[in-house]
Amino acid sequence: MFREPPKLRDRFTVGIERCAEGRAVKYFGGDALAEYDKARAMESAFAGTPFHVPRALRCDEDSGRVEFEFLEGAVLLQEILEQAYDTRRFRRVLKLNDAAARLLGTLHQRLEVPNARPWRPPAFLAQRAERLGYHLAGTDDVFLHCDYSPVNLLVDRDDRMAVIDASPNSYFTDYACLKGHRFVDVAGYTCKLTWPYRLRSHSPAWRKLAATMRRRFVSVYEQTSGRAVDDRLLRIFESAIVRSFVEWKTTSRLLRSAALGLERIGLHRRP
Repeated sequence: MFREPPKLRDRFTVGIERCAEGRAVKYFGGDALAEYDKARAMESAFAGTPFHVPRALRCDEDSGRVEFEFLEGAVLLQEILEQAYDTRRFRRVLKLNDAAARLLGTLHQRLEVPNARPWRPPAFLAQRAERLGYHLAGTDDVFLHCDYSPVNLLVDRDDRMAVIDASPNSYFTDYACLKGHRFVDVAGYTCKLTWPYRLRSHSPAWRKLAATMRRRFVSVYEQTSGRAVDDRLLRIFESAIVRSFVEWKTTSRLLRSAALGLERIGLHRRP
């Protein structure tokens, strides 16, 4: 059972409703059955590992809702990162960052999703990768989490980690059951260490920590998954995820320019 860490709020309440003791329900609409099947596949993938995922208890296709186990007191890794920014206590953050890399490597090794569709990269990403000699179609494919980031990782007081919300994020993935390039998930995590809408993440101290976290995440992921990471291609994916998010979030040219400028500072000018 997850317990609430001191001075951290329970954040496993966003987008869901409590329906009973130890249970919660989330609305998915017409994709409810696909989300349920994906959640059950995630459970199987993590069986016998140190990692956890909320159990999918029931799917109601008529209402478009899936009922899940509710993890009492668990908090987001993102909130722990934000707290570390204020306290400058980074040892725990680095340990959890390594765990997040092991979790993803384990997921990519073990996850098998029924009736998965192929992930299709944005045209601008495919074109840029091809200009640099990379061909993304059918290469290095895995079954994807689809929105892997510190926002979708839960941690308890004993630093046990659970992954949630293996659903499309709408700007880079559009369906729960996808098979595609592993960097969709890897870059989804690493680029959010310097996310453009979090101005404070661009301070020199945090950028230095973020660069260390990124290096360690990639290294531990390589060890766990048994797959080497091409850093140049990973940076291309990171930029593409940020661009896709910004274009999805706003039509304002001014805001887009500012956000993408911050992205270039955060991702490409690391200490």
